[in-house]
This record gives sequence, structure tokens and C-alpha cells, in this order.
Amino acid sequence: MKLNEKIKAIRLRKLGKSYSEIRKKVKVSKGTLSLWLRDIKLTPEQENRIYLKLRQKNTYRLAKMNQDKRIKRTKEIIEKAQKEISLYLKNPLFLAGLM
Repeated sequence: MKLNEKIKAIRLRKLGKSYSEIRKKVKVSKGTLSLWLRDIKLTPEQENRIYLKLRQKNTYRLAKMNQDKRIKRTKEIIEKAQKEISLYLKNPLFLAGLM
């Protein structure tokens, strides 16, 4: 059973598939794939394709993290402003300044 999976994994790797792509078709751990496939060399084109795909994935993840940080910071600023505004609204000079 594992022999068939190993052969399939080796065939996919020789086609230039990444470990993630192979794991979708062959249900084994990444460590097992690493042991089976460590001697298989990829062509520069195959390496470049895998690198670009990984880079795009990481770029999206980084952008999403930055977006989440910005949203969290904006919420904190709004909460702080809501607490402060009640103090200012009681001050007649503040209200006069708004007019």
C-alpha cells in the first residue's frame, strides 16, 4: 500500500509538484514525503514555479496580518475617542469651540 503511494509521490515530484500539492493526492505526512523525495532534483523552472507560488501565498498572509493589525488599532482608537468625548461634551468651552 505505501509502495504505491511512494511511487505516486515520486512521479508527482518529478513533474515539479510541491509537497503541498503532492500531499493533496497522496495522504502521507510531510516528513514521510521528505524522506521519500529528498534525492529528487528539480529543474530550475520547477523550483522557480514552486518558489513563486510560495511567495504569493506568503505575500497574501502578510497583507492579511497587516490588515488585521490596522483594523484592531482603528477599533482601539475609536474606543478611546468614545471614552474621551463624554468628558469634552461636559465642558462648555469645548462646545463653544465647536460652534
